[in-house]
Amino acid sequence: MMKASRILWKKWCSIVILAAFVLAFCSTAAAFTCPTDCNCFVVGADSRTYYSEFNKTLQFIKPNKAQFDFMVLPGDMDYVLVNKENYTDVELPGLQTYWVVGNHEMDVGDEVNISNLYPSLPNTLYYYDDSLRTTYIAEYDNLYIVVLDEYREDTRGNIPRNGPQFAWLEEHLALLDPAKKIFAFGHEPAYPEHNHENDSLNQFPSDRDALWSMFDNNSVEAYFCGHTHWYSMNDSMLNVTQVDVGNMRWWGDLNSTLAYVAVNDTTATAYIYLNSTKGTVLDLIDTYDITNDYYTQTTIYVNETGWWRAGESFNSATDPIKAAEANANDGDSIFIYGGNYSESIQVNGPANLTIIGENVSVVNITGTTAPVFDVRESGTNLSRVNLTPPSGDFGIRLFDSQNCYIDGIRVNGGESGVNFYGSGNCSLTNSIITGCSVEGIRLETRPTSGHNACYNTIDNCTVLNST
Repeated sequence: MMKASRILWKKWCSIVILAAFVLAFCSTAAAFTCPTDCNCFVVGADSRTYYSEFNKTLQFIKPNKAQFDFMVLPGDMDYVLVNKENYTDVELPGLQTYWVVGNHEMDVGDEVNISNLYPSLPNTLYYYDDSLRTTYIAEYDNLYIVVLDEYREDTRGNIPRNGPQFAWLEEHLALLDPAKKIFAFGHEPAYPEHNHENDSLNQFPSDRDALWSMFDNNSVEAYFCGHTHWYSMNDSMLNVTQVDVGNMRWWGDLNSTLAYVAVNDTTATAYIYLNSTKGTVLDLIDTYDITNDYYTQTTIYVNETGWWRAGESFNSATDPIKAAEANANDGDSIFIYGGNYSESIQVNGPANLTIIGENVSVVNITGTTAPVFDVRESGTNLSRVNLTPPSGDFGIRLFDSQNCYIDGIRVNGGESGVNFYGSGNCSLTNSIITGCSVEGIRLETRPTSGHNACYNTIDNCTVLNST
């Protein structure tokens, strides 16, 4: 049912845009209608100081302004304040616009001007730094936008994997609702084509790869950028599509380019318009699905009364987390929404299962007759849950398992918080264990298998009030 739903939406969005394409030949500007139940936005970059050309490109957006929720300009719009005036002159001030820092903004000191455009950015959930406001996450109905300042820590353009912005991004992407679409915006491409092939994010390949893996692990649909002045699309790297929107001034590839994006609950579709003749209507030249299937196809959602997969029917359950585990496949994720759950869960089926709570402060699970989580399958990941084990039992028991990862959990009470029972090469990080009657963390050999609890990592954990 999910796949059928996605196909129908894609066809509907495509039909609408094809109609707009036909109308382009009959009027001075192509008509665009944002499909019902979609959020729509527009992306363009790299106008530089070509103000007249920027104005001409904006004229193409003007007739469709009411169809969009917002616009993003991924860098090199210098001088920003002049282009902001041009934007207003074309009567687009009612279309919320997010300006992204590019290398030429850094050259002329426009990073501060971008920050000063908005006393407070609308729809913003999280700021990296309130004083500058150039890296943040905003929310619109069924989607999030992640705006990155790639010059904050390195003027060459980079987000170092051991730096504070990377850590902030990793922490806050994990807080987002995976049922919504996520789109990232930065100036430099991760995988450049045609231009800047050796001085984009790829000049720091380890940092670039870590950023891209983070995008994929958090089901980011697409990364929009500019910098090269050439339009290109690359969907070959993991499940995240890179869209380089070229430029808005008939430079580089000699076109002016805009991306229109339509997003519903299951599908994200990009429509690329460009033309090589200044001042003429931009033509639709590309339409493609930029949906990241990482979560859509592999995540089971759980609330206090049942479980479901995206686009599929809801299943009532008395023990919804246990039911979700029983219906999971190898490599699936189980996302637990905030609530109070009373059940004990044995993980003994799907391999490489990830169980993640919405937030450790709102997902409370009280065990009933056994460890809250009795993990008997290697490769299990568990994070962001608050556990209360039964008296005399464990919050988590890793039972003869390997390569399991526990992060950001809390255990309150019970005999032990976490028991590594014949389990090795596992890790427990960033967790708090309190009030255990015997010990907070136990490393124990399993006699029948002879397996020792060895080569485990315990890092940044706190154990309180445990004997």
